[in-house]
Amino acid sequence: MADARQRRGGAVRWVAVTPPRPDAQPATPRHEPPYTGPPSYPAPPRWGFPNLIWRLPTHVPGTASSAPDPAAAQRTVGVGATVVLLVLAVFTALAGAAELWRYALLVQSRETALSATAVGVSDRLVVWGYLATVPLLSLAAVIMTFGWFVLARTVAARRFGYQPPRSMFGVVLRIFGPWPAVGLALGLLWLLSLVPALSAVAVTLMPAVALVVVTVGLVLGGPVLVELEHAALGNGPSARMRPSWQVLLWWVAWVGNGVLVVVTAIWRAREGLQQQADAVVLTASTELAAATLAVLTVLVIRRVMALLEPRHLGSLRRLRVVGVRGAPAPEPRTARPAGASR
Repeated sequence: MADARQRRGGAVRWVAVTPPRPDAQPATPRHEPPYTGPPSYPAPPRWGFPNLIWRLPTHVPGTASSAPDPAAAQRTVGVGATVVLLVLAVFTALAGAAELWRYALLVQSRETALSATAVGVSDRLVVWGYLATVPLLSLAAVIMTFGWFVLARTVAARRFGYQPPRSMFGVVLRIFGPWPAVGLALGLLWLLSLVPALSAVAVTLMPAVALVVVTVGLVLGGPVLVELEHAALGNGPSARMRPSWQVLLWWVAWVGNGVLVVVTAIWRAREGLQQQADAVVLTASTELAAATLAVLTVLVIRRVMALLEPRHLGSLRRLRVVGVRGAPAPEPRTARPAGASR
């Protein structure tokens, strides 16, 4: 069947349609069945959600989301590093107190005889409070703190989308480089001391060169932590770095502790009773400075972790709206016609 439509200018458009079937019957209206209640099954259906407790996507094993997360790793390593550092601070403080007690015994021995018990307790405190614990704790603290630093550096770079301004080799060189540099400088001076004409000059320059090299090296290691805090704050490479007071105090303690270590080593190499007594005081000062450095390192780690990790929902204070003042009145609700369907 065709239908012709007359348009302007005499144009004709033909439209083809399907002819009706001779045996077709008129469509009857379809009625919805009445509601008989919720569906029921003769047996538990096998479709639906699995019988598992809901878990975070990052904790589902066997999926791509189960790969190690640097943010979670830096949080775990950071917590472990803070625990080790706090234990190290306690033992170094005890070692410093033991050294001060030893100095008091040295002063007392100039006038009266010392008790064998007091001397024995002092020696045991130095041995068990320092020699048996502090070196191992220091090694563990250095390894865990540096591991946390590397992870935190990676998390900050991924979160804010720009590469760190310093390579990993440069970071290692600035943090651990001062001590090999001191050894290299002293080795060169020792070789010069083998020459008879330069022996006296080389021996005289050894303490000064060691102090200068270690001071410059430790000062250059501070910007590494400043850059980490700057990246954790989300500031771009072009923004000016403004270190916090925690980082500045850590920087001062970092340099001061290293200088005290070198001065104590130089003083212990001298001969004489007064020099040995002064070395005991310097050793106590070094131990207390190390305890201070450990505590400041904990503060810096906690600050950077707080910057990289959002606050836990359980620690957030829930707010309640008491009233709204000065807000515009809401728009009136549109009236619904009486015959409109819901």
